Amino acid sequence: MILLDPAATDGIELIGIGIIIVGLAAAYYLLRKAGFVIGGGVAGKTPEEKPPQNG
Repeated sequence: MILLDPAATDGIELIGIGIIIVGLAAAYYLLRKAGFVIGGGVAGKTPEEKPPQNG
């Protein structure tokens, strides 16, 4: 089963899919840079504490 057969699609459709993928990647990058946490990691796992720094 081929979900996206390149022989049956035209170039405009493939370019449109590429633009959507790049747009989603850019939005994800900008949200991460702004400080939003997407996904949150594993539930029930606490982050490790850093040892105190003396000096």
